[in-house]
Amino acid sequence: MADPTVHGMAINSAWFEMLDDFVKAHNIPLDRIFTDPQQYQHWKQASSVDYSEFKQSLRRIVEYRKDYASLFLAVESLNPLSFGTVGVMLASAPDLRTLMKLMSEFQVLFGGSFNTVYRETPFGEGEMWLIEQSDQDLHLELMTVYGAALLKFIRVCSGDPTLSVHFKMLAWHIGEEHLKRFKQITGCEMDYGHSMRRIVIKKENLYKPLKFANASLHEATKKRAYEELQLNVSTNIIALTYKALYEIGLTDSNQEAVAQYLNMSSRSYSRKLKQLDTSFSEVLKQVRLEFVLKEFDSNKDNLTEIAYQLGFSDLSAFSHAFKRWTGISPKQALKQHHN
Repeated sequence: MADPTVHGMAINSAWFEMLDDFVKAHNIPLDRIFTDPQQYQHWKQASSVDYSEFKQSLRRIVEYRKDYASLFLAVESLNPLSFGTVGVMLASAPDLRTLMKLMSEFQVLFGGSFNTVYRETPFGEGEMWLIEQSDQDLHLELMTVYGAALLKFIRVCSGDPTLSVHFKMLAWHIGEEHLKRFKQITGCEMDYGHSMRRIVIKKENLYKPLKFANASLHEATKKRAYEELQLNVSTNIIALTYKALYEIGLTDSNQEAVAQYLNMSSRSYSRKLKQLDTSFSEVLKQVRLEFVLKEFDSNKDNLTEIAYQLGFSDLSAFSHAFKRWTGISPKQALKQHHN
C-alpha cells in the first residue's frame, strides 16, 4: 500500500467555538480553560483545532465548575450548521432515519477517535452506536460532550422538543445525582448496563419529516460532503487502521502487520496512535466488539464460531475478553441485543 500522509488529529473548530461561547457566557476566566494565549488566538481564526488540547479544555471546564453537567450545558450553542457543508447536508435530510445514518457515516468529519454505527433492531428502532477507541479517563468528558451534541442535533433537526430519545450506556462513573441532572437537561431516558453505548429512536419516529428538510439542498451538499469525507479518511490514522484490519483479516491482524500495511514502522505507527490517546490494542478491541454486535444483528449466535473469526483460541478466551470490554458476558449481550 502506498505510504499515506497521516497527520495528528484535528477536529472541526466548531467545537472550540462551542467552548468559547460557554466560557464567556458563564464568566469563566479564559486563561483557566485556554492556557496558551497564542493558541487561543490561532484557534479563533482556524478551521480546525488540536484534538488533544480540546480534550484538556473539557477537563479544565469540569474541574473549574466542579460539575459534569457543564458538558451537557456546553453544547447549547452548537448546531449542525456550525459544521459547514456536512452540517447543512445533515440538517436538510428528509427524516430522522436518514439523519442518523448520515451522522454515523460522516462522524469522522466531526472529529475525535470515535466510531459510530447505525443499525435497526428487530423491532424497527433506530440505534446509533458510540464506539470509542480509548479507555483512558480523559475520554469520559469527550464521550459525554459528544453524546450531548448528538442528542442536540437530533432535537434541533427534528424540531420536536418532546421527541422520545433513549441514551443507553455501558456504565456510569460520575454519580447518580449527575445522571438525574443529565436526564433533566436533555429530556431523554438514560440508563446504563448495556453492551454498547447507543442512542435509540422509536420506530414510529424514524420517518417523521425533519424541520429543515430540503431535497434539492440535501443532494447539492451531499456530493461536497463526500469529497470532504474521502480526503479526511485518507489521512486519518484511526480510519486507516479500521481499513487495514478488515483488509488483513481480524484473525491475522497484529500491530506489526497493520503498520506494514500502512507502510510505516511499528514504532512510528504506535506513536501516531499515542498522540490520539489510544493504542493498537484499544482500536482492535473496538473493531472486534463492533464485529460481534454486527454478527448478532445478522442472527448469528454461534459464539464459538465468532470467537474463531476474531482470532481467539477458544470460546473461554473470547468470553473473558468480551466481559473485559463490556462488563457483561457474550451470552448476556446476545440476549440483551435481541430483547
